Amino acid sequence: MPHVGVNDLTSHIGPNGGVTASTDFDTTLTWLELVGGYRLVDTPIGESGSGRTFTLDGLVGGRYTYITTRNEVTASAQVTLPDGTVLMPSVQRRLGQDESWIDPIVGARASVDLSEHWALSARADVGGFGVGSEFAWQAFAAVGYRFKMGRIDATAFLGYRALSEDYSNGDFRWDVVTHGPVLGLQMSF
Repeated sequence: MPHVGVNDLTSHIGPNGGVTASTDFDTTLTWLELVGGYRLVDTPIGESGSGRTFTLDGLVGGRYTYITTRNEVTASAQVTLPDGTVLMPSVQRRLGQDESWIDPIVGARASVDLSEHWALSARADVGGFGVGSEFAWQAFAAVGYRFKMGRIDATAFLGYRALSEDYSNGDFRWDVVTHGPVLGLQMSF
């Protein structure tokens, strides 16, 4: 079923059409990544024996994106939606669409130890290349605190991530930069 957004309704009804419409729009995103890396640089920094290092990894893999959109529309008068559906007055119509794709990605990850427990890390990648998205990019930076959980090495981190995807398929278009803070826990076995 084609997706109808608020802007589609406004442009179709017109700003002075005398018809009011309300909409409740919801989007759910899921990203899954499978990435392999190769350590390009692993060098000590600072004083000898400090245990501090700088690392740089080359990355290659894929990112799966799954988007679900749901839109509940109610109008005060009969309205024909852009897809040809007739919406009767005060009758709620649910519209929605699911879309998924896989983007190949290449990138790099760097990490530098600030002390025995604290580290900074950054990652960047690009992808899509017309296989899934026309073009996609991601940037991530974080500060982490390393500690032991029994015999498991763990790192709690706080960072910021931005992910951009430019994807289209038929009448579905997704050209969005999603960004925000990230809080996580990484464990190494």
